[in-house]
Amino acid sequence: MERILIVGATGMLGTNLAPYLRGLNISVVTHGNSSNADWNFDLSDNKVALRRLSEINPTTIINLASLTNVDMCEADMHLAYLSNTHTVEVLVDWIRKNKPNCYLVHISTDHVYDGLASSSSEEEVCLVNNYAFSKYAGELAALQIASCILRVNFIGRSQLISRPSFSDWIWSSAINNKEITLFGDVFFSPLSISRLVNVIERVLIKKIRGIFNVGAREGMSKAEFGMLLVKAFGITNCNIRVGLLSDSSNLAKRPKNMCMNVEKIENALGIELPNLKDIAREIANEYAD
Repeated sequence: MERILIVGATGMLGTNLAPYLRGLNISVVTHGNSSNADWNFDLSDNKVALRRLSEINPTTIINLASLTNVDMCEADMHLAYLSNTHTVEVLVDWIRKNKPNCYLVHISTDHVYDGLASSSSEEEVCLVNNYAFSKYAGELAALQIASCILRVNFIGRSQLISRPSFSDWIWSSAINNKEITLFGDVFFSPLSISRLVNVIERVLIKKIRGIFNVGAREGMSKAEFGMLLVKAFGITNCNIRVGLLSDSSNLAKRPKNMCMNVEKIENALGIELPNLKDIAREIANEYAD
């Protein structure tokens, strides 16, 4: 019987993914840093983690654990390594030594791109900060075994009060008539959380291997998408100001074009991913409920 361990399950994606898979009558065990998880242990502690993984004995591991704070990663490279690279090395070490047939799904990031073209394919990596470097190093560790690496950017209504999402912030600011500053020179192609969860389900069924971009079929600037989302919310008097990342000297360096070419994952799974207009409508419906 398949037994799936979700590592980092108490974050924004995990709080959606775990109940979704359980709703499909799949045996799911959760790991995290809060009491909401089935298991709490430090993945960076090799001895403890290896012992606990053997006790759980999963047939599939979905790794969502990550330090996504770009500025924190830039300030502390060792912490970035422990959180984004070493945790993957520990999972890979356990699989190789104890369960070679265990399948690993590793969630990575679109921050490994800063493309010159309209969208980047999987081989066009460009690392501009410690966060991207530590995530890419985690991918290299995952590739040592039977694994699927998904490079993602996801948005949608968060289940965590303490972790509002990009769309949560736009929604809250818009309904409270607060000024929103969105970058006009940063481009991305995110997917809704609900769509990403469905893609992960299909990955688990097909057990595909390799690195895959997972996002919307085309990209746009964060300012353009923010305006699209506010329109989908049905809010007409929102105060949006278009800013530039290049003017934000107090932030760690960030990529400006994270748009991804998603043809590879579409072909591998036999699906067609949506465009950002569809994503905006889907997300707006989440706030209408």
